Amino acid sequence: DKVIIVWSAADARRGVSTQLARITSHTDVVYALRLAFGALFSSSADKTIKRYSLDDAAHTETLSWEAHTHSITCLAVAERVGLLCSAAEDGKILLWSFDDDSVACEGSFVVRPNNSHATSSNPIYALAVDPVAGDVLFSGGADYRVHMFDLRSKTLLHTLSGHTSTVRALCFTPRDNRLCSSGGDFNLLVWG
Repeated sequence: DKVIIVWSAADARRGVSTQLARITSHTDVVYALRLAFGALFSSSADKTIKRYSLDDAAHTETLSWEAHTHSITCLAVAERVGLLCSAAEDGKILLWSFDDDSVACEGSFVVRPNNSHATSSNPIYALAVDPVAGDVLFSGGADYRVHMFDLRSKTLLHTLSGHTSTVRALCFTPRDNRLCSSGGDFNLLVWG
């Protein structure tokens, strides 16, 4: 419905639904939200990323930019290296840095099928940053694989194969920091 609603977590724990803010700045479906760098970030099918202030009750939009050529499906944050990472149905991962009133693309990754020179148009649906290292990004998407990138050197480190359908979700286990992936093949894979 193109709307971001900010809820009171404290009230929700007491069984009360309290809306703190209603943000309607996107023109299409909102796919991802991330809290980072003292702000709220959103991405959308309208191909934009927006940043909102956490300092005011209205969560005023403070920065907006067109980031991809197709729907932006996911966001991840690498705070240790100061990057917001976005991925989209255009098959690209873009790395963003920003200050109070501007944004800069610091690099990009395009997954190439089977190490070929052809660029992939396979959509990317999931991103996760290794919480221990802080500078390793994982992606998953329509090529059925999970890719591992070094955010400092901006290189592909490794590719994990095991799914037989689109990878839709990535996360890390809290205790032993294992990467988990799941997708359209109804499998949850845990990587050591």
